[in-house]
Amino acid sequence: MSTILYFIVALLLLALFIFVHELGHFLAARATGIGVKEFSLGFGPKLWGRLGKTGTQYALRIIPMGGYCAFYGEDGEESDREDAYRRQKVWKRMIATVAGPLMNVALAYVAMVILMLAVETILMVPMIYQVTPGSSAEAAGLQAGDVVVSVDGTEISYDTQGIDDLRALVQEAVPQDLSLVVQRDGQLLTRQVTPQQAQDGSWLIGITLGESYYRSLGAALTDGGRALSQVAVDIVGILGRILSTGEGVEDTTGVVGTVTLMAQTVQQGFVMVLYMVAVISLNLGIFNLLPLPALDGGHLLLQVIEVIRRKPMKPQHEIWIQSAGFLLIIGIFVLTTYQDIVRLISR
Repeated sequence: MSTILYFIVALLLLALFIFVHELGHFLAARATGIGVKEFSLGFGPKLWGRLGKTGTQYALRIIPMGGYCAFYGEDGEESDREDAYRRQKVWKRMIATVAGPLMNVALAYVAMVILMLAVETILMVPMIYQVTPGSSAEAAGLQAGDVVVSVDGTEISYDTQGIDDLRALVQEAVPQDLSLVVQRDGQLLTRQVTPQQAQDGSWLIGITLGESYYRSLGAALTDGGRALSQVAVDIVGILGRILSTGEGVEDTTGVVGTVTLMAQTVQQGFVMVLYMVAVISLNLGIFNLLPLPALDGGHLLLQVIEVIRRKPMKPQHEIWIQSAGFLLIIGIFVLTTYQDIVRLISR
């Protein structure tokens, strides 16, 4: 696959993140009775458009680095409609606000669960996973799948401790041969193995231990949640340091850097793509919940204030706040894009 195709796949993945995010807003709005004026994937000139039966304009635009779900009455216009955004109860608007980031989190979780199902897991037990070609283990006739039962009469337990005991016995036996009893297809076999010295001075017989298996769906659902939780903790920690002390600002990437990273990851195979999808989608979900104007978290903060005050903010004031936030986001976009381009040029 050429570099151009890798970048096309990366752009399609970026479009997926945006589509899922905006789909969350769209579905939540539909569920709560908020009228959707336009559901668009991308910015700029329209490539394709269709007017739905409910009055929603569906559009595909030429620049795939964004998208939006616009509600009727959100900007103060068409506020006389019964389904206008500002006429809805605050709890409905809050649901429509958080649905976008939550859909990104959901996508990240699905990707992580699929990753857990796709990756072969090694359980650390004294089962031979691989025999090194040309090793004394191969010469002795040991095979992958053999379970080491005992070494020179010392029983080896079928757990991590058994691996530690086996390694210790190999080191202690030098320079003598080892008598390994292994279980193969229900039979016990005895093999004589001569340890060989490695470059670091240790003694080896040429086997890799561990039992391979693939997770069940139940285990993948649980393990995927645990793994995603740890990624979330790391992301929150990084964002916290950036916002509090500025640490790591120089390492942040914008759209250009993200697409470049995704294109490089696509070359590493399906498993790495799944991990990247999980991390980036979760990152987008968490970032959008930051209480900054123009982000979903900023909208949510204003809605929380509305709940506390028991009355909505004046539309004009809210528009001013969101406009200022939009300018801030544009500034961040320009800064990160500049940093991305500088990194690309300096390579």
